[in-house]
Amino acid sequence: MKRPSFQFYPGDWTMNGKLRRCSHAEKGVWVDTLCLLHVQPEYGIARWTLAEVAHAIGCPISALHTLIDKGILKGADTGSLVAPFVYVPRSGRRDGTAITLIPAQPGPLWYSSRMVRDEYVRTHTGGTTRFPSKRSPSRVHGEYQGEEQGERQGEEQGEYEGERQGEYQSDGSLSSSSSSVLKTKKHTRVPRFDAQAHLVSCGARTDLAKDWLALRADKRAKPTATAIAGIEREAAKAGITLDDALRICCERGWASLRAEWLTAKPTVANGPPRKNATRNRSVLSELDGPALDAMALDLGIAASRPGESMETFVGRIRAALAGRDQLH
Repeated sequence: MKRPSFQFYPGDWTMNGKLRRCSHAEKGVWVDTLCLLHVQPEYGIARWTLAEVAHAIGCPISALHTLIDKGILKGADTGSLVAPFVYVPRSGRRDGTAITLIPAQPGPLWYSSRMVRDEYVRTHTGGTTRFPSKRSPSRVHGEYQGEEQGERQGEEQGEYEGERQGEYQSDGSLSSSSSSVLKTKKHTRVPRFDAQAHLVSCGARTDLAKDWLALRADKRAKPTATAIAGIEREAAKAGITLDDALRICCERGWASLRAEWLTAKPTVANGPPRKNATRNRSVLSELDGPALDAMALDLGIAASRPGESMETFVGRIRAALAGRDQLH
């Protein structure tokens, strides 16, 4: 069965030292050659004369000679002997037993060493493990369809990873097959903050924690650890428990809490002033910046802005309160 496609890795292609020496025209000839080698009965190997290869891809023989001289296209023509292609598998930092993938033989035979090596690795993946590969190693190159692990188009596209490790064979190709396997980085996801569990761990009742978090969600206020620490701090200032603080916030519709809202002073006793009680300028003037910011949050408007005067900020709060009064 023929494979409909092969994988292409731009990073390997652009970082390969041999291909960087080639012109754009020579790279185009190599792509056409890869396509020809891809559809051969022996994957990555063409037992054709160089003239037949040039005729098949529609290029002059001189262009193929350039690829041969630069160590990209390997093999020999009629009347010459093909040098053996030996692959040395590598596991960890140790070399394995050398394997002759293409023995010495008379030409014509042209091949991509990377295609041949990757095909060998692909068909032998899992062969020595408890869970062997579904593909039998005895089958010929190119019989399987799909984009399996290690299947890339030729040695000359995938040397980048091995070049960083400095693993080369005597002919300049890589000795490690690890570069033929697409490696993906594992990203550890940061655990999501569980606000309700955090409140319960701080001593709050589950039902109160749930109600207060629902209130903050309605006001589009994210229940962060900082916000919870703030309400704990203000509850301690006011001399009440965290449960009492959450209960008061739920009863009065507060997304946050300030200790001064719970003092005996009539003008601020009821927390963020509601309705007509806060229209008086003297009431708002007795609240400090953080209290006004909390009130703005409760009203669903932006807190104080950089460069904004206190008078303008208070005016925005009054306008928001007036709008809420009209709804009631």
